[in-house]
Amino acid sequence: MLPQALAQGLDLPEHDFWLFDDERLAILRFTPTGLDGAEIVTDPATVARYRHHRDRAWRHSVAFERYVSR
Repeated sequence: MLPQALAQGLDLPEHDFWLFDDERLAILRFTPTGLDGAEIVTDPATVARYRHHRDRAWRHSVAFERYVSR
């Protein structure tokens, strides 16, 4: 888990994304009613930037058990 208070200041994207095999990126689009689709990206530089976002988020994340025990 990455609580919002910890995420602030990490320069992470404000949108959800998924990485697949560190080679493909899906940037998710949402509407007020739910998922509207995804943009699939294979550009190596863009995928690398999102791998960096993922790694930074993991370094600052909290185990779920610890998060819910607060």
